[in-house]
Amino acid sequence: MERKPTVPLKDLMMSVAMGARDDDTITSLANRLIRLGKVMSDKENTAFTEICGESCVNVARNLLNAFDEDIISKAAQEKFVVAAPEEVTDEQYSEISKEMAERAVTPFNNPKLRDYIEKVRKNHDQIIDNVNIDEVTFAGWDSEHAKKASAAIETFARFIEENKDTIEALEIIYSQSYRNRPLTLQMIQELYEVLQKPPYRLTVEKLWMAYGVRDPEKVKSKNVVNQLVDIISLVRYQLGQTNELRLFADDVNLRFRDWMLAKNAGNVHFTEEQTEWLRMIRDHIATSTSITSDDLDYTPFDSKGGLGKFYKLFGNNYENILREMNTALIAA
Repeated sequence: MERKPTVPLKDLMMSVAMGARDDDTITSLANRLIRLGKVMSDKENTAFTEICGESCVNVARNLLNAFDEDIISKAAQEKFVVAAPEEVTDEQYSEISKEMAERAVTPFNNPKLRDYIEKVRKNHDQIIDNVNIDEVTFAGWDSEHAKKASAAIETFARFIEENKDTIEALEIIYSQSYRNRPLTLQMIQELYEVLQKPPYRLTVEKLWMAYGVRDPEKVKSKNVVNQLVDIISLVRYQLGQTNELRLFADDVNLRFRDWMLAKNAGNVHFTEEQTEWLRMIRDHIATSTSITSDDLDYTPFDSKGGLGKFYKLFGNNYENILREMNTALIAA
C-alpha cells in the first residue's frame, strides 16, 4: 500500500472524485478532514454543511466507516438478512463495502465543496498539512476504536493459539524452525486465508491498525505494504519474538545488512557483481519469504544469466549461500 503523507489535500479530493477507492487514499482523506474539523470555526462549519448537506465530522466518519469491518458486516447482515456477522459471505461483504465507499466519497464529486475545503485548509495551513498528517488519527476517533483494536488483537491471539499446530506457516514461526523448513509464499497464503474466514475475519490491515492504536510507539510503519508477507511480522510481534512491529521487508533488509557485515568481517569478501546478486536475492526473499535455485531462472535473475551465472559467481558454494540467506534473512 502506498502511503500518502505528502499528497496535498486537494489532490486527495480530486483522486476520489476521479474514482480512487483504495483504503489508503480514503483513510488519508478522512484524517485530513478530522484535523480540519477540529480547527474550523462555527461559521466555516455552517458553510461546509450548507454546501455538502452534511457536517465535516459526518463526512469524515462516513469515509472511515467504509473500511470499518464491524460496521460493514452489520450493514451486510441487515441488507441480506443474515443472523450473525460470521455468516456474511465474502461476496456480500465486498458488495456492501463498495457501496459504502461510493456513498462516502459522493460529496467530493461537488467541485464547490472541494474548492471550499481547499479555501478553509489554506486558512489553517500550518495545522492541516504537516509531516505528521497521516498518523492514524482514525484510531483516536473515539473510545470504540480502542475497544475494537483490543478485540481484534485478542481474536488474533486466539487464532494463533488455536492453529499453531495445524497451519504449517504458524508452526514454523511459532517454533522458529526456519532452518528445517523454509517458509514459502504458499504457506503464508494458506495462513492468511484461514485468518480472513469466520470465526476470525481479520485482515493484515485491520491488525496493523489495531497495534498502531494499542502500541503506537512500537509500530514503525503506519501502513502495511505487502499484506501477505507482513502477516509474518504480525505473528512474530504478537508472540513476543520482536519488540517492534516493522514491515517484513524492513526486517529482511536489516538482517541482510547484518549478514553482509558479518561475512565481510571474516574471510569472505564479495565482489561488486556478487553483491548485486545477493541484493536481488534479498529483494526476492522480502516479497516471497524464501528462495530456491529454481527461482534463479526467472525474473529478475534470468536477465542477469540465471542459475548458470549464479553458479559461475559462487561455484559449488551456491546452494549453501541460498540456504544461509533463507535462514539469516528470515529467522526472528
